[in-house]
Amino acid sequence: MLEILFLIIGIIGLFAGAELVIEAAKKFATALHLNELIVGLTLVAIGTSLPEIAVNMAAGFSQAGGIETSGIAVGNIIGSQISNITLILGILGLLAVLQISKRELVHDGAMMVFAFAAFMAAAFDKVLTFGEGILLVLIYLLYIVYLGKRNSVMKTGPKSTEKINPLIQLAFLLGGIGLVIFASDLVVANGVVIATQIGINEFIIGLLVGLGTSLPELAITVNAVRNGAKKMAIGNLLGSNIANPLLALGLGMMAVGPVNNFTIEEAALGFGVPYWLLATLIVLTFLWQKNGITRIKAVFLIGAYIAFLALQTFLLS
Repeated sequence: MLEILFLIIGIIGLFAGAELVIEAAKKFATALHLNELIVGLTLVAIGTSLPEIAVNMAAGFSQAGGIETSGIAVGNIIGSQISNITLILGILGLLAVLQISKRELVHDGAMMVFAFAAFMAAAFDKVLTFGEGILLVLIYLLYIVYLGKRNSVMKTGPKSTEKINPLIQLAFLLGGIGLVIFASDLVVANGVVIATQIGINEFIIGLLVGLGTSLPELAITVNAVRNGAKKMAIGNLLGSNIANPLLALGLGMMAVGPVNNFTIEEAALGFGVPYWLLATLIVLTFLWQKNGITRIKAVFLIGAYIAFLALQTFLLS
């Protein structure tokens, strides 16, 4: 069916567009002499979260237009969060031992937990509103300001000798964003059609879209680990898991408008959300330990993701 083809094309477009944005952002970051972890937490994290942002905004506009997309919006965020810190982090752990200083983990791990708490506060009544979306985005912006101040006192790397043409990088950046937005509309529109035609629960479609929109995180972090930039890789995943529930979902909630809202299924609050919290706490515990995320722990995380998909599908079947 054409909808499946368009869905696949859309996910590929999300990946390609985010890749363009990331490359441009990384070159600007190098020119500005920013700390590697901060780059991962901000520019790279926001860049790899562009698919989630675009999907949720497209879902929000569709919801405002009378098309029910709540399951895709919420499922996308939950699916992306869980895949980031189980499947993708597990794959990275197979490539190299992942470690982060306890001081940095306290700052950014705590913010990841706080982002979850902010999501839960908004989702407590099973309704996500326009006003709550504004609050989530404001929280994220305050976090970015805090990171900017942190960067000024953290050790930075050597300046790059590479000559950067800002106009060319701006063209790549805008082109990547345009591709991501176009692809996200394909994903949302065809995801809804598929869910309706073959009776698959819309939330499951959202979870699978969440896995698809995590592909940029996988590509960038694997590349970072292979190039010895482990802190950027970890920062990207932590940063994405902060940006997704605050910025991506918040912007989607704002796109719905003040009249409409997203609703949350009982299945999400009863299983998906608790699993997200449990996976987050396990990963933070692993990173807190002296040996970090080893290959054995990486295999455990990959198994945890497979178990999540299997259990969630069973509960909604």
